[in-house]
Amino acid sequence: MMKNWKRWITCGLAAILTLGCVACGRTTDDERRGGYEGVEEDYAEGITVSKNEKEIYKDTKEGKTRLKISFVDAGFGSDWLRVIATHFVAENPDYWVYLDGDPGLTELVATQLEAGMSLPDLYMPLGHDWQTYAFNGWLEEISDVYDAKPDGEEGKTVYEKMIPSWQKYCIATEGGVEGKYSYPWSGGVTGIVYNGKMFEQYGWEVPTTMTELLALCEEIKKDTENKVAPFVYPGLIGGYFDFMGMTHWLQSTGVEGMNEFYSYPSAEIYNPDRQPAKGKLEALEAFSSIFGPEVDYALKGSMSKNHMLAQRDFLNGNAAMIINGGWMETEMISELPEGFEMRMMRIPYLETARKDENGDYIKVNWATQPDIMLIPKKAPQKEAAKKFLVHLAKDEMLNYFTKYTATMRPFEYEVENLENMSAFTKDCVNIWQTSENFIPVETGPLASNPKVSTWIIGQPYNLLVYGMENDGTTPSRWCKMEYLEAKGKWKEWVADSTK
Repeated sequence: MMKNWKRWITCGLAAILTLGCVACGRTTDDERRGGYEGVEEDYAEGITVSKNEKEIYKDTKEGKTRLKISFVDAGFGSDWLRVIATHFVAENPDYWVYLDGDPGLTELVATQLEAGMSLPDLYMPLGHDWQTYAFNGWLEEISDVYDAKPDGEEGKTVYEKMIPSWQKYCIATEGGVEGKYSYPWSGGVTGIVYNGKMFEQYGWEVPTTMTELLALCEEIKKDTENKVAPFVYPGLIGGYFDFMGMTHWLQSTGVEGMNEFYSYPSAEIYNPDRQPAKGKLEALEAFSSIFGPEVDYALKGSMSKNHMLAQRDFLNGNAAMIINGGWMETEMISELPEGFEMRMMRIPYLETARKDENGDYIKVNWATQPDIMLIPKKAPQKEAAKKFLVHLAKDEMLNYFTKYTATMRPFEYEVENLENMSAFTKDCVNIWQTSENFIPVETGPLASNPKVSTWIIGQPYNLLVYGMENDGTTPSRWCKMEYLEAKGKWKEWVADSTK
């Protein structure tokens, strides 16, 4: 099985090629101005956390081994990591932990790995083209981490606890030999975030289907006399639209169809007259019905907003809904108005969404490209980093992550004390636990070809927003152009991939 060695620009959390980097737009701690209250109550007893929250140790650092963790200090914040690090030090008092947060870390990893100097023991960047690092021999192989049993000898291994799609994603090739090189950070939940109190105030029902969503948009405009827009979105950051588009595609073609697409068997996977590309066409048609030029369901100026401006408009009541991910509550925790109730609904179903044997819609979640953890091959304390990765897979630590991020990690575990968590967290956990959670894993001979991807002629969403006002782009025209491009270039792409 070959893994993609090409550039994947991911969302959040993050999603696919050419969409723009949603996760890279996540809020920094400076922008968040704080985190959850009462975090110290979950610190392990007897562990010191320095005033700058970077150094964590028991009694003293003197004579002990330092574990340096470089992480993206962004949407999920650092509360969860700090709590878990205190428990790691409590169980491993010969170590102390240094947390090096940097919102721009992802862009620095390749340069630092290639230089091989001043490396941390553990990297925690956002999802991106990490497979090239393994291919270049820069990463430590971590099969021993996956073989470990974090919850005791009677429990499952780390690998056995992991959701299957993520098991596949961790594999890459070095020197022609496959191995396990990455470790997942988050399991994304995506959907439509909505204003719970506003929905309650006006008696609006959470829609189940796209037909119901369209009716709701009209109802919102009518009930608020156009003072509240149905949606706001961050048009300057080109990945959030994908949470709706890719989910609709997944609803239509199913997990098997998506896996077929990402195996790139022939140019026919781009043929909009058959699945899996037919589902892509249906998804783009649904997108246009909500955000296209023929309707007026979005707050004016949304195309010129970044994620923070759009999210603030939502919190200020200027829009009732926003397409977003499970990190949003943590990202905006210090800006939530008093009494504001943030909720998450799953993306409403297409009429053509797949159903089970009982005639019920199959619940799916587009989990986005996962954020990851990597151990440099030249890291000074590789064994300490491996111990920490095993520690992260303990049920207790998985629960701390969910408590402070409103997000699941891609492992099998029961969420404890859910009744004490926010309504938003409960919604996200419910979506995760009741869905087929999908991430794209490229396979097959063309997986390494950067010209073969989800969108081979560019990202269509912004053009569809403007429609005829721009270049006459329609979902049908776009998909036909993509299919013609694939048929015309496929032999060339196959040849390039066999060189």
